[in-house]
Parts: sequence; structure tokens; C-alpha cells
Amino acid sequence: MTKATLADWLDDLAARHGEREALVDGARRWTYAELAVTTERIARGLVTVGVGKETRIGILLPNRAEWLLTAFAGFRLGALVVALNTFSPAPELRRSLVHADVQLLVVQPRFLGHDYLARLGEVSPALPGDGGPLFVPEVPALRRIFMVDDLERLAGAGESVPLEVVRALQSEVAPAELATVFFTSGTTAAPKAPVHDHAALVHQAGVLAEAFGYTPDDRWWAALPLFFTGGFVTGALATLAAGATIVLQAGPDPDAALDLIQHERPTILIGSNLVPALLEHPRLAGTPVAFRKGMAGNTPIIAKFCPADHLCVGTYGMSETATCVTSTRATDPVAVRRGSNGRPLTGVVLRVVDPASGEPAPSGVDGEILVRGPSLMRSYYGLEPQDCFDAEGFFHTGDLGHLDADGSLHFTGRLRDVIKSAGATVSPAEVEAALERHSQVHAACVVPAPDPVRGEVVVAFVVADPGVDEEALRAYCRRELAVYKVPRHFFLRSETDFPRTGTRKPDKLRLRREAAALLGAAT
Repeated sequence: MTKATLADWLDDLAARHGEREALVDGARRWTYAELAVTTERIARGLVTVGVGKETRIGILLPNRAEWLLTAFAGFRLGALVVALNTFSPAPELRRSLVHADVQLLVVQPRFLGHDYLARLGEVSPALPGDGGPLFVPEVPALRRIFMVDDLERLAGAGESVPLEVVRALQSEVAPAELATVFFTSGTTAAPKAPVHDHAALVHQAGVLAEAFGYTPDDRWWAALPLFFTGGFVTGALATLAAGATIVLQAGPDPDAALDLIQHERPTILIGSNLVPALLEHPRLAGTPVAFRKGMAGNTPIIAKFCPADHLCVGTYGMSETATCVTSTRATDPVAVRRGSNGRPLTGVVLRVVDPASGEPAPSGVDGEILVRGPSLMRSYYGLEPQDCFDAEGFFHTGDLGHLDADGSLHFTGRLRDVIKSAGATVSPAEVEAALERHSQVHAACVVPAPDPVRGEVVVAFVVADPGVDEEALRAYCRRELAVYKVPRHFFLRSETDFPRTGTRKPDKLRLRREAAALLGAAT
């Protein structure tokens, strides 16, 4: 069913796997049949408040069932689901709401010390409003905000809408129509939001489930946030494609995670910011672990979580391609799965070219990775395709790698300036821009430093007024940036000790080496 909408695809899964368990959220459980029925109920409610084709629905929720229920209800009506980062402070949240023209927002009032209503109040004093229509200059497209606990009431109001209306609206949605907007950190401080259509996501779900060897007996530990493409596509959609079970992990509590791992026995492991904490947790050794499948098959963490005969794979991908474009296969020998980022997935065309000339790079020689294929975004939100791809339709990733003699990809680094820390992508330019908005900061340079557990950590070199210290900068960044973007280390420098290039730009290469040396990491 590659050429299907996400709603039709879910209905097909419900027909094939009806009474199998699809979704677990604490004590709440849904079969595939119940998942389909529940999303239809919520869709009927959304119709009563005017949701239809191309309505932008923002979801500001932690990992809970309502994230997926709202998304699939919106897909039934042809709405565009905008995944919002729960780590975003008010300035970043406002930029996302405005950039994606969010019209209806579903939000959880509070979660683990985060007050999202207060955060919305920082976006505009008129928010969150009284439940009625909104007309707010700071977020001009936004018309309604629903608390997550209001969804049941909304579904109840939808009982006045005949089910046939929802099904008629669903039948008018085409696979080529847009389905999702996910934000990603780019090389500048401006937001970048890849947009994918239904067909791309349905295709990708099936391809990943097959490559990863998922079966209906598998269970995904859903600790990776659903507002990341890795959580929604590689996690949720690929799990559903196999008729398997999503087991939601709401928060970052390591003890709660170990309890869930012990009781629910998940078998699929995909990267999560909880992994570093679990690796150091004294209970890990005594917790029965059933992980055997998933990603990170070519990383050291596998030995801690999986048996020697695991089926985990090595992959390469990004938000723009709805995650993976290459993967080893679960059926490959362990040595193959450990040794590369895999071969192109179904339909993917991969090129490695010399960054300067654009000519194909020989086997074994690093070049820029270019990709084209069925899971590629339609464009960035607000941009035309010609602004995102070259004349042949290839996306220039800004990543470095090479192809070996067998056609497998080996990712080796980045041309573009991004940091990968514990599975999250951080734009140094965004962090630098935030730091340089501080009234007492004169210059900032943000670089990665190697880290054995997180891969990389964010490091900031800062020139500031006397009296500004590391803790003050950290507290400031926590107000301005999502928590995973806050530098883990700050190094204060005088202007004379802040290296610059001949054009007076910060010397990032030198500072990157200094960060590695200061933190005792190998360069």
C-alpha cells in the first residue's frame, strides 16, 4: 500500500492486525482496531471546529498516546501535522508557530516541571485564551488552542458529525498531499522545516520495517520524542508497519525507564537521550533486557543493551529524508552490520561527489553525500523545491562520506556546521545567535567536542564583560534555547585570547581542537 494516505494505511493495518496490541501508554492500551476507531472519533470532533484539508495542527505534547491519536485524526481530514519541540523556550516556540502558520494547537498544560501555558503566555499575553477563537498579532495564524484533556470532550462533540462525513473527507485526501512538518536545526539560526507527503511516509515506514527485520511480535521502546522524525517515522510508523507494538516512555526518568523496560519487554532500541543515563545506572545490570533490533548496530552502546546475536543495524539519514536513506539489513552478518552505514534503501539514489568540482568521488574517497528518493521531503516549509534541490532533484546533505566497493556508505563527518549530540541535531549558528543577544556578550563561537557516550557535546567559547561566569551563561541559555542545545561547557576568553581568521571570523577549526584538548578528548 505504498501509494496510500496515512489514514488509509492505518485502516488497512487495523483490518489486518485488528486485535493485536498497537499502542501502550502506561495503563492505557489500544489494539489496531481501537486505534483506528479512536482516531475517527477525534477526527469527527476536529470537524466541528473547522479542521479540514491543509489546516495546520500543532502538537505540543510529550510522548503520550494523544500525540499519535491527534496526528492520525488530522491525517484523516487532510490536515498538516506540525510537530513542536517540547524543549523549546518561548522565543523558539513562537518562531515555530509563526513559521509553520499553525492554526490549531494541542498542548499539555504542564509536564515534568515545564509549564507550557506559562510558556504560551510568554509568546503572547493573550495566550492561551479562553478556548474560543484567537486573533493574536504575535502568532497571526493561530485560531484555537485545545488542552490535551479536552480531546475527549471534543470527540464527544463530534458525535453530532456522521462518521460518513469523516470518511468522505478522508477519501478526498490524495497520497501526494502534504502530511507533516518537522523542525530541524540547520546551519543558520533560521528555522528549517522539512515537509513530507503521505506517500513518502507510508513508503518509508514499510521500507524501514523490512530492513530492520521487524515482526508483529516486536515492541518499540518509544523514548525518542515523537516530535523528532526519528521518533515518529523510524519509531512509530515503522513499528506500526510491522503490526508491532509502540510502548510509550513519557519522560526522561531513568528509573521509570528501567521499570518500563522490565515490565513491557520492548525488543526495539532506537537512540534516545535516556541512553547515556541508563548506561551509567546501577540498576541496568540487574534489569532483564529484551532488545534485539533497531538502529545503532554500528555503535558501542549495542554491547550494553543487546545480546551478541542482536539484529540491530547501522544507518544514515536525516529529517529531510524522513530519517534513513541507507541501512545495513537485519539479515546481514554482524560484521557487516557493525562495519558501515549500509546500502541505499528501496528507491534511493545516492551519490558521493567532490565538494569543489561536483564530480563523482572514487570508491573509498570522501566526498559530499547527495541523495534523491521516495522518502525525500517535498521542500522546506515556505520554500519552493528549486530552492532545496539541484537540477536533477538531488538534496545536497552537507555530509561527508564514501562508498566502498560493495556500495555501502561510510559516513565520516560534516561539511555543514551542525553538532550531533545524543541523537539530537544542534545548529551552532543558532546557539551563537542566542549567546550574542546577551547584552554582556561580545562574541561567541560554538563547536562540538568528542564524547564517548553522546558522540559529541556542545561547547561555547565566549567573550563577555567582567563578572559574567559560566553559570550565568548557562542559566541564560536555558531561557533562550531547548535544553539539549544549551552548551555543556563554556570557556570564557578575552578578546586577545579569542582566535580569529584573517577575515576576523572566529577560528572554528582551532577552537574545535582546543575544546577537544581542554576536555581531554582525542582529536
